[in-house]
Amino acid sequence: MSFETIITSITDFVLCIAGLFLLLGSILITVKSRFIQIRYLSSTFRVLFSSLWNTNVKESVRTIAPYKALFMAMSTTAGIGTIIAPVIAIHFGGPGALLGFLITSFLGSAATFTEVSLCTQYKQKRADGSIIGGPMPYLNALFSKSVAKWYAICCFILMMSWS
Repeated sequence: MSFETIITSITDFVLCIAGLFLLLGSILITVKSRFIQIRYLSSTFRVLFSSLWNTNVKESVRTIAPYKALFMAMSTTAGIGTIIAPVIAIHFGGPGALLGFLITSFLGSAATFTEVSLCTQYKQKRADGSIIGGPMPYLNALFSKSVAKWYAICCFILMMSWS
């Protein structure tokens, strides 16, 4: 067995465990939030469409219109992998892969909502007026500094493996 085969096997195992962990976490968040994806669907469209056609929305240096925030979040989430992965999965896995993608997307939207809510709630303002947001402040506030450091280390390893 070659070194590349061993590394590939270990990487596949770790990714499978991580995917299972994320899926189970998304199911838990969906149930605990009482299916927030469905409950807030009408208000999501109401805010989106009212901000598109309402010309009275004032933008300043510190705020942006809701539709611009939505489109910015979508542009950072939807990459080439989001477009190509379903096609490859359907090719190799058949039509059941599409159902898997839809279920995972539905469950993952609750996790995304929770993450964005926590990032907004626990953002910190520095002395110079800049704002620190993202997962690090809320992991530090809700758990401990060591959890936030482990998150940073895992993200670093992920970025290094993608490169």
